[in-house]
Amino acid sequence: MSGPSSLLSVGTRFELNKRIGAVIEQRRNSVIVLWEEFVDPQTGEVFAPIAESLEAPVISDADLRGALRILYRPSVGGEKSGRPLFLRSDKEVARQKWRLCHVQAATLLIEQGLLKPTRASFVQNALLLLSKGDQIYREMLLRKAQGEKKRGGATITIGQQQRPPRSAAQVHKWYLSFKREGPAGLFDRYSRSGNRSDRYDPAIMAIVRSVINTRLDEERCTVASIVDSVQAACLLHYERHGRRGSLKMPGYEFVHDLIDALAPIEHQIRRRGFAVAYKDMHSLGVGITTSRAFERVEIDEHSLDLMVILQGFGIWDWLTAEEREQLNLNGTASRVTISAAIDVHTRCIVAMRMSAGSTTTLARDTIEMLVQDKTPVADALGAHDPWDMYGRPEKIVFDRGPTYLTDELYDLLAELGIGYLGAPARKPWLRPFIERLFRTVHNGLVQRFSGRTFSDVVAKGENDAQDVRRRMIWNRRADFVADGLGSSGSGYAA
Repeated sequence: MSGPSSLLSVGTRFELNKRIGAVIEQRRNSVIVLWEEFVDPQTGEVFAPIAESLEAPVISDADLRGALRILYRPSVGGEKSGRPLFLRSDKEVARQKWRLCHVQAATLLIEQGLLKPTRASFVQNALLLLSKGDQIYREMLLRKAQGEKKRGGATITIGQQQRPPRSAAQVHKWYLSFKREGPAGLFDRYSRSGNRSDRYDPAIMAIVRSVINTRLDEERCTVASIVDSVQAACLLHYERHGRRGSLKMPGYEFVHDLIDALAPIEHQIRRRGFAVAYKDMHSLGVGITTSRAFERVEIDEHSLDLMVILQGFGIWDWLTAEEREQLNLNGTASRVTISAAIDVHTRCIVAMRMSAGSTTTLARDTIEMLVQDKTPVADALGAHDPWDMYGRPEKIVFDRGPTYLTDELYDLLAELGIGYLGAPARKPWLRPFIERLFRTVHNGLVQRFSGRTFSDVVAKGENDAQDVRRRMIWNRRADFVADGLGSSGSGYAA
């Protein structure tokens, strides 16, 4: 390391050995640091502020050991407003990119010797400068339009195109701001534009807030009903003060924005209940992240909305009594329970078992299938693709249902050396991958079969699974009889 400039520049605040300091001067092989007052938490000794020289090898060694922590760097925090980039709107960023293209044009012309970094030179070469800046800006829009791809042929939004600057002198101001503050200096005060004064007098604002606070205590109140109450209260206020001719009524958007500013959480809870409001409004992070296969496996059971009628299709006659007993089938309609395990990192289904009805061993059988090679199963069924994904996961995530809260399952996981995590009940977003798999099974597989019963009466609608099943069995029987392949006693009676 030739010097400390790459780590500690003038104005940088940092922490070293639990003490905070700021760089006030930079030299060739050292920096002058002004240490803040420090109190030793163990001895209680107070260290007064003092200036000290730090050599470059000491700074480099502290950085390699992880003992140096940068708190503030001027080159990063150069924005006057203090607003980070992720809080900027799309229009603000687009305007900043437009200015940056013209600054890049000026920098390129200066490097080529065609322009000098003075205002007079900028004005003298205005045509060359503005045309070069507009060219760079158009090339940026073209790269953005060609680089971004969206599914389904959706229109790509490249933002509102800007006109060329009014003068080259304006570009020179941008150039100086860029030299002083970097890209952050090219942001303007667009976010502060517009009329920010209150549209209504204080009396009307007090009435609106009072009505909102009163109505939010009611159950499932809509914004439209609150708007009606607000307008009725404002109308009464105007009539009392003889101002009926100059009505200025708050509208829907104004009341809605005020509700969001005053009590958005309370409004959502009253309208849709705590569970739905929590699901829609709770904060989210980056989500579940994994770096390797079998780092996290999600497992769950689900009852499919499909009634299996083996006897009606003649399959019942093919099974022996022993096979019927093993499959827990008695010839009547039964609900299918499916248990599956999915690897979060690779999105591969590493195990799947199905049972006609609930069973206490389905979870154990699924874990057994997870750690075994399934190639023989795929070959026996004549699968087109191999199914050889297996292994011992580092962690299995399941819900807190009675199927998984058993000593047998805990002993099995302990014997295999697999960690487990029981997610809280009724929070499917904590196990999103396995829940999405079951949704795909419902929408892509179950709907192809007759006899679908759906999860509830709302989803079922007018569908009659029993009637569909009877008509399908009768048609199948008629086809067999017509072809001479069956008779009335062949087992296809509805």
